[in-house]
Amino acid sequence: MAQKLYRIQNFLGLNQAIDEGSLDAAYSPDCANIDTSCGRLETAKGYTKAIAALIPGRDNFLSLYVGEIGTAMCYIAITRKYIYSYDMTNISWSTLYTFTAPLVQNRVDYINATCDGEDCLLIATGETQLLKCTGTACTAFGSEELGSNHLCNYVAMYQNRLFSGGESTAPTRLCYSQPCTLAGGIENWSESTESSELSGGYIDIGPTESDPICGIKALRNQLLIFKEKSLYRLIGDRPSNFTVERLCDLNSRVAHTAFVARGDGGFFMARDGLYVYNGVNAYRSNDADHIKKILGTVNTADCRAACTSNKLVFKLDGPLLRDYCVEYDINRGCYMLRTGFMADAFCEYKGEVYMINSNRYIYLYDNSDTYDGVPIEAYWKTPCTDLGDKGEIKGLVELYIRGESNTGSSICVETYSDGKQELYTVDGLDSPQVVKDVRLNGEGRTFAVRVSNLNGGHFSICAGLELLLSCRRRVN
Repeated sequence: MAQKLYRIQNFLGLNQAIDEGSLDAAYSPDCANIDTSCGRLETAKGYTKAIAALIPGRDNFLSLYVGEIGTAMCYIAITRKYIYSYDMTNISWSTLYTFTAPLVQNRVDYINATCDGEDCLLIATGETQLLKCTGTACTAFGSEELGSNHLCNYVAMYQNRLFSGGESTAPTRLCYSQPCTLAGGIENWSESTESSELSGGYIDIGPTESDPICGIKALRNQLLIFKEKSLYRLIGDRPSNFTVERLCDLNSRVAHTAFVARGDGGFFMARDGLYVYNGVNAYRSNDADHIKKILGTVNTADCRAACTSNKLVFKLDGPLLRDYCVEYDINRGCYMLRTGFMADAFCEYKGEVYMINSNRYIYLYDNSDTYDGVPIEAYWKTPCTDLGDKGEIKGLVELYIRGESNTGSSICVETYSDGKQELYTVDGLDSPQVVKDVRLNGEGRTFAVRVSNLNGGHFSICAGLELLLSCRRRVN
């Protein structure tokens, strides 16, 4: 009877692109809440409160802003009825603005800007005039006289002008203001008496009878225009050389909150997976199918995205009112499913991701060993494999791992031989310098191993894992 050593050198991420029997051992067909950075297998980080104060009200959040307005640090939460702002002096939330009628659409956009020499956050809802928010007050933007009292839904600052789109009465129209350096600034969308180069105006993007604008995003040297079925870009720095180029078709509507800029390009999540924009072309990522089973069960129409230095996080609407988050490691091209919590919106500030949900707190994401005190259930299942020899019976003898876990916590190891399960509790995973031997039972022509935490404990397995097998030929 021969012995074999099945070795997994390192861990990458979730991969649903092909049958698990053909997967590289570094991938998992089924895993959640695991951090594989540096090749380890580790319980992923959770989140903790960024602000201790509870946000009043009951309605769900549409958008979150964390950042500076001028020199003041601001936290702003937007619902269908209210805009809330955190008062840093009184350490409490206040209602900054009340909408005349509750918002019907689930789409809010915003951009930092300067109006009349005052820094503000411009908020677009598509159902009201643009709003200027200073953090302590919220007023209407623009006027009929200046041609800027539009009910636009999407806003961006590009080449010192405010661009907007998404009006229900002109769904394919992209409007732009006069330069911010002129009197009236970005609130003036009218023609200039001095020069057409200084005028405000508009451009109809693509066919006007269909394919409405559903998002605009400014990059360093261009403005991306998402339409329901296509993607365009605008280049140039003044009306005389504004050029609109059609980039590609889109298989589904892309939520304006599903795009994250990175350098001169960015990423966005669509119904058929992750897309990359390299500054010239948009294309479906080569590893988009790694989460194809997840994408088959979720809705990306209200996808929310944020980005840290090397990680993307996407919130997706799952079945039965469940939310899923998918993380993507940009440098390594790895996905991970995050479960166990709800998310209404994300935003990024200085490389940190902030989150808001129905608990009515703002959280700092990826910053704790729990979900604000709630244990994280983490697991990793290896591909079910026959090692390329379907006639060989593999007896599971011993598992070798090294790593560490929280004091007093254990990990669970499950083995599957021809689908038959064996369960083991592993204590004493104390040091990455010490190898832990786990005696196993069971045999079959296929096998898989599942590692998980118990009671939300934190664990870290380094240098892969090894499984000793006792192998023999099948005898009729």
